[in-house]
Amino acid sequence: MKQLITNLEQQKTILHELSTLLLEERDAIISNDSTLLIELLQNKEDYQAALNALEQNRLLLSGEQTLNQIAESADEKDRRLLLSLAEELKNKIRELHSINDTNMILLKHNLAYFSHLRKTLVPEQRFAPYDKKGYLRQSADNILISKLA
Repeated sequence: MKQLITNLEQQKTILHELSTLLLEERDAIISNDSTLLIELLQNKEDYQAALNALEQNRLLLSGEQTLNQIAESADEKDRRLLLSLAEELKNKIRELHSINDTNMILLKHNLAYFSHLRKTLVPEQRFAPYDKKGYLRQSADNILISKLA
């Protein structure tokens, strides 16, 4: 029982750290800090690997039983602790989903903005600016200059 409780507490700690990381990610998205975003992505992958390992360990400790089933057969002190940890984990996961959804919306907004900006600044060309030999066509040269100007 102690091992299971320790495992759940470790999961709770990692989820809390992941929540902090997702908030940092939101700030990095808002400030367009791509270097920090890449670093945070690596950290998220590390947290995910740690959570997966803890979850596999939890499954070995609990077998096919849910936490509620284990709590039913535990003494009063452990029952309260298990149910409390289960509720805290559920709440933390809901919080993570909410923050992650916000981050996804911000990223989609940024991508849409940059896509619109790209289309506005560099409209699609209807012909290739190069001929069959690979030389720049005279009219294409004028178009490129006017776009840059």
